[in-house]
Amino acid sequence: MGHREFGNLGHTNRVIYFGLSPYEQKAYKNAFVKGIPAALRRYAMLFLVASPGVGAAIYSIKWSKAKNLQLSRKQPGQFDNDK
Repeated sequence: MGHREFGNLGHTNRVIYFGLSPYEQKAYKNAFVKGIPAALRRYAMLFLVASPGVGAAIYSIKWSKAKNLQLSRKQPGQFDNDK
């Protein structure tokens, strides 16, 4: 038995290695035909689920800012007696 290390593991049984040349890959083969329409469909489905929550959050933020501005105003005659 020899010294085993990475790159020199010796004989292995029932192990099959597969490889694909980078020149044979087609990274954008169906990206425009299938990928973009599928992404748009998923975003449309997500919009229907997420829009009520996002709308409620936007409305509550606008309401809270307006209410804070209303409550932080100075009341007329509140500081008339101060010296």
